[in-house]
Amino acid sequence: MAKEPLQVILDALLAELRFVEGGEVASYIPALAAADPDSLAVAVATVDGKVYVAGDAAARFTIQSAAKPFAYGAALDRLGREAMLRKVGVEPTGEAFNAVVLDSVANRPFNAMVNAGAIAVSALFPGATREARAGAMLAALSRFAGRPLAIDEAAFRSEEETGHRNRAIAWLMLNSGMIEASPDDALDVYFRQSAALVDVRDLALMAATLANGGVNPLTRERALSQTHVGDVLTVMLTCGMYDYAGQWAYEVGLPAKSGVAGAIVAVAPGQFGLAAFAPPLDRFGNSVRGVAACRRLSELLSLHCLRQPPALARERVLRGGELRPGRRPRAGETQLDALANEVIVVAAQGDLCPAAAERLLRRAGEGLRDGARAVILDFARAPRVEPGALVLFEVFLRAPREPDRTLILAAPPPELADRFDCASAPSLDAALEAAEELLLGAGAPTAAELAPGDADLLAALPPAERKKLLEAAPPARRVFARGARVARAGEPTRELLLVSAGRLAVIARAGDGAPAPAGDLGPGSCVGALALFDEAPAPADVVALGETTCWALPLAPLRAFLAPRPELSRAIAARLAVYLAGRLRRARRRARARPLKRAARLLETRGATFGNARRGLPNGRGHAISSAGAP
Repeated sequence: MAKEPLQVILDALLAELRFVEGGEVASYIPALAAADPDSLAVAVATVDGKVYVAGDAAARFTIQSAAKPFAYGAALDRLGREAMLRKVGVEPTGEAFNAVVLDSVANRPFNAMVNAGAIAVSALFPGATREARAGAMLAALSRFAGRPLAIDEAAFRSEEETGHRNRAIAWLMLNSGMIEASPDDALDVYFRQSAALVDVRDLALMAATLANGGVNPLTRERALSQTHVGDVLTVMLTCGMYDYAGQWAYEVGLPAKSGVAGAIVAVAPGQFGLAAFAPPLDRFGNSVRGVAACRRLSELLSLHCLRQPPALARERVLRGGELRPGRRPRAGETQLDALANEVIVVAAQGDLCPAAAERLLRRAGEGLRDGARAVILDFARAPRVEPGALVLFEVFLRAPREPDRTLILAAPPPELADRFDCASAPSLDAALEAAEELLLGAGAPTAAELAPGDADLLAALPPAERKKLLEAAPPARRVFARGARVARAGEPTRELLLVSAGRLAVIARAGDGAPAPAGDLGPGSCVGALALFDEAPAPADVVALGETTCWALPLAPLRAFLAPRPELSRAIAARLAVYLAGRLRRARRRARARPLKRAARLLETRGATFGNARRGLPNGRGHAISSAGAP
């Protein structure tokens, strides 16, 4: 079986790294001096928990200074940013990582990535005893790794016996008021932290936890609040590689931290956690081969976080005439053919960062200025709006507009639906219907429920036969809450559902099993009609977009009623064929629609909570904006 591409890249990288020479194994800590200089391992963990490893993956080593970002993050979560800034700064030092020096202005360690700052952080772990504080520290590191970590006692004793320079730093900070605990107590936690045993897989997952916004990709446990992830990554990028930090940021461009045992941990935010282990160090105290590994991966995968353009959501702008909704024919339909192009749909795809939101809103503003009477912002494939983008939406949605100009949000994400008093609809079809009602001058459509006999599927039957059918299969009124599953793909169909009020979403499954919205059904539509002629299981999931009322007709008596009446069966089949052909025409029309601006794919629909309506559109959450449905 062929290897996955990232594994192939790591295997090839490992072969390259074996030709990288130079550096010396750290010897100032006796336990490190015995390390095998030929040990080499690299790992990459994805934000969904897949880990790729090459080289000496089973080799365990002490984490040393690579633990500092994670301990710092744990302290930030406990105490908050302001309290931490009073204890530890965020500036590079320009000094060696173990320099006995404090910031002369604030009288505090320069940052948490050098020994002085890390000792100050170690003094902040809670607990009444050394054992309790060490346990709290180890538990914090273990949450990032996704498994219980242990201390290498021999390495701890070695550090404790030779850490005289760190003792000088601790006593200096006690004198300056930066630590309140006994220096020996603070150093006990610090030395044990440095002696925690890990492998490259652990480190890659710890980095991937930061890349994943503080949530461990495997355990799904939150190890660090989202609020403080950016703080940790910033200090890693500016201070994590000691006096090599500037060159590192320039060449590699990833937040990172090294350890004198030979480890380097690096973060590609939102994508990967990287780790490398190779004991020989350069003059800065960074692994020679580890630096080369990260540099090469950054080049190959274009991971430099400051050289990449933002992943902007794409948008498509289409005329309403190309996107007519599927619904029952009504008065004024001919007039709509001429008016429909006064509706413009701006459809987005992807999470909306501020730059993407600006472009989307610019398109909407252009449509309103160019004379469109209704502009629909379709969020069916834009599931999240970043906080910075919400500011732009707030300004746009609260700006005054001409009285005859309407803006409708289709399938808005919760950040918008729950925040703004704006007309919205659960799907693009529902938004198009509402816009067309306004163009016709009908105002807000009525929300009256349809009677069972008014369903489109039964409209082909003579009134007398329709009445007999409903007597043979008495309908039961069903009310489905928003999000309720009305039908499940693969399960047998036992009843015919006629939509009376509200709206249902049809959700098929793509080849990879991912949900693929396939449109929605309004009043007059039916679910399960094919089962009248074919006993195959339901082909798709059907979910209520808002509170939806249906009439349920049991299939067994329906089939029994139709069996001796082939002319009625033919009439229903013909009506069903017209209905399916109409849906196919609409799907093809949307697929072929030519955008007014630079285009992405045409987007499909999904459900969302409505926002409060304005300018004549109905109010209320969880209810359809229109009672009109597809034929």
